[in-house]
Amino acid sequence: MSNADGARSFAFGFCAGAVLGAIGALMMAPVSGRKLRSELSREGRRLSNRISETTEELKDKSCDVYESAAEVASDAARSLNRATHSLAR
Repeated sequence: MSNADGARSFAFGFCAGAVLGAIGALMMAPVSGRKLRSELSREGRRLSNRISETTEELKDKSCDVYESAAEVASDAARSLNRATHSLAR
């Protein structure tokens, strides 16, 4: 499993746990139906915002990893090219 797959799995598990925990906590609280729906709605919006933020962070990190890998590959290609030209002489 790659680091990206592990990060994705962790993020999904974290979000799923947060949703289930929030729902469980709200369902156990002795409140009216109207208030419960209001709290569920508010928590849903909050969770949606956190998911969006986490998605953006993962996107940014994956872009950084991609750029680093591209730079390493480019450096390796240049080194290989120089070595090939050196051997051809």
